[in-house]
Amino acid sequence: MSREFIAVRQDMTVAEAIERLPAGEGTAHSAVIYVVDGQRCLLNVVPVRELLDVERALPMKLMPKAHVFSVTVDTEPETVARIARRYHLLVVPVLDRGGRLVGSITAHQVIHILRARQNRGRAAWRRAVQTRLSRLNDRWSQRVARWMTILRRPFRRP
Repeated sequence: MSREFIAVRQDMTVAEAIERLPAGEGTAHSAVIYVVDGQRCLLNVVPVRELLDVERALPMKLMPKAHVFSVTVDTEPETVARIARRYHLLVVPVLDRGGRLVGSITAHQVIHILRARQNRGRAAWRRAVQTRLSRLNDRWSQRVARWMTILRRPFRRP
């Protein structure tokens, strides 16, 4: 989760929201603007590209409402990835238990976390397989040793 995001109050105008955008190249965090109330509760998510087509004096609370897909700070990365993939989100807002905006997580961050977990899972699986193979090798070498001792004995005819 990152605390780098752009949040504006609902009574701010589009022009004031545009002024808050970072100069130069933007990141995934600057692709959307979060509209919050006085308690920082998330009300709307507005893509920056929509700000370019509306009147600059329009208050942010009058921007078209979009369905807000968000997660809480306790949400598992797999769930965040599922939400981001299902709804084609580059950035997912993160809320605390009170519904207040505390951060955002990008699809890139989610992929990074999932790959790290996957690699840990692969490492655990690899260790388990190596342990199993070493046990099998020990049994096999014990059997081979037993057969070698049997074969080394001189053959006696009855």
